[in-house]
Amino acid sequence: MLSQVIAIGSVCSFVLILQLVSDLMHDQENRLISFCMLVPPLLFFVVIPRVQVPLWYGAYTRLLQTVRNTHEE
Repeated sequence: MLSQVIAIGSVCSFVLILQLVSDLMHDQENRLISFCMLVPPLLFFVVIPRVQVPLWYGAYTRLLQTVRNTHEE
């Protein structure tokens, strides 16, 4: 689940950022709206390395330990 959040969320946020930056450059009427919509996908890339990746690494490590313990018994 964490891998899916990281992979799909990263791609979606990246595409959304590209679209919103394009809108900021070309659309004069809705600049404030585009800027406000730009904040969450940018924050996604702040949260991912600090929260999701360590959680993913911890889950992966526990999974490997469980598999090793199962094979040792």
